[in-house]
Amino acid sequence: FNMSVAPSFATESAPPVSGGTSYYMEFGDTVCIVNWGTGGTLPSGLNVTNRTGDMPPNAGNSSHLASYVNVTQVGGPLAGTFYNMTYKFGFNELFNITNTANIRLAKQDGTFWTAYLTEGTGGGQSQVNVSNRSITVNELNSFSNFTVTDISAPLSTVSMPPVLVSPGANDTIPPLSPNSFVWMKSNEIVPIPPVRNNNGEMDASILNYWFQVNSDTSGAAFLLDSTLTDTSVTVPGGTFTPLTAYFWRVRAKNQNGWGEYSPWRRVWIDMATGLTNNSEIPLEYNLYNNYPNPFNPSTSIKFDIPKAGFVSLKVYDVTGREVATLVNEVLQPSRYNVEWNGSQFSSGVYFYRIQAGDFVKVQKMILTK
Repeated sequence: FNMSVAPSFATESAPPVSGGTSYYMEFGDTVCIVNWGTGGTLPSGLNVTNRTGDMPPNAGNSSHLASYVNVTQVGGPLAGTFYNMTYKFGFNELFNITNTANIRLAKQDGTFWTAYLTEGTGGGQSQVNVSNRSITVNELNSFSNFTVTDISAPLSTVSMPPVLVSPGANDTIPPLSPNSFVWMKSNEIVPIPPVRNNNGEMDASILNYWFQVNSDTSGAAFLLDSTLTDTSVTVPGGTFTPLTAYFWRVRAKNQNGWGEYSPWRRVWIDMATGLTNNSEIPLEYNLYNNYPNPFNPSTSIKFDIPKAGFVSLKVYDVTGREVATLVNEVLQPSRYNVEWNGSQFSSGVYFYRIQAGDFVKVQKMILTK
């Protein structure tokens, strides 16, 4: 097939007029033909770019040409009417299409591809003329990328980026405790669009996720770089360096290949807290006053856990904003002591809150510098 060449605008034979026809030519060859509907409003023209040798974006593992045509409107919008698109292709562009009897036109809408699989003359149906190297689809009402696909492996889109759940953007997480990173498929939160198949139906089949953590967003060297099938991963305590920013992202793979990564999300690693415990098993839950109080810059916080379970101990400023996570894990019955270092925070009143099962308690402490 042809190697990629520099794209250029095709020449427009005539501007759009109601009921008229516009031919778009490049180097003497017809790239596409647009038959305009009647009524409504038409754009003043079209910019048509023939991307010869370029793979259609988000094509995945489907069958398609080694080229596509990008069509954008100039001037006013197309409204209250439609157009018929005739796409011209070259046999040297077939790439992984092996049977020209099965070819159909495909159009990209945003990140999704729609393949017009039904052959016929009705709206949204493909009229195939192999000898003339053309496919026509009637009654379209928007412009985008066009290419040719094969009904045996029709063009469809790869997965949308997963939605990152936790840690949240700029959250502070502890360095010594295990930390869970959680995300979800894009179609689990509205209105983020789901993966779609060629019939426009939701297709949530995700095969794998690719999880990455890095100390910056360059992608040069990853601290964590792994594939998995679950929508969460637990990173062992001690993986992260205290007082350091890290960035994480995830992408998903469906039957058509890997999709785009989610945007990078920043997390901050807190000071090492030095969680310790003794052999004494308390009779009830409790959260004690920190000592010393006021303090600068470190203070010790003691708490009692009478039975095994998940324990969360977090620090908040006077606005209610979470500034540090001291404990976020399953603890065994014991009396515990944890240290919080407030060297990176300003003087003022802070609150620390424990939650263990149904037990919740809040205490106040004062950082003075």
